[in-house]
Amino acid sequence: MLEPLGWSVRPQKDWGVCEVAEDGLSFVENALIKARHAARITGSPALGDDSGLVVDALNGAPGIYSSRYAGAGADDSANNQKLLSALQGTNLCYFLLNVLMPRISKHPLNGLVLLVSEDYFRSCQLPIYTS
Repeated sequence: MLEPLGWSVRPQKDWGVCEVAEDGLSFVENALIKARHAARITGSPALGDDSGLVVDALNGAPGIYSSRYAGAGADDSANNQKLLSALQGTNLCYFLLNVLMPRISKHPLNGLVLLVSEDYFRSCQLPIYTS
């Protein structure tokens, strides 16, 4: 995506960036938290992303809590089982992805969003795989 512009994108582990708590209240906020964290540590522009499964029949759940829907430390199988139980035959959902990059500056409004991309994949079939 950015290679034609002469940018090289590398994973944060290559820069020694540790994970940060995703305690935002939206996908965009969590993506911004991650991007700002990586930018502060590296001093370079950083992309942040957040994504999850949104189920209209569950009022948007699991949403930003997709990876921990069945509780802290739950694995994909446990999250899937809880979701299937909650759906009770409904399978309309979509997967939402946000990617953004904050602006880096010493201005008091440091971190204004320079780039925000939001996309979703809507499906009539819930793509849950169980083993």
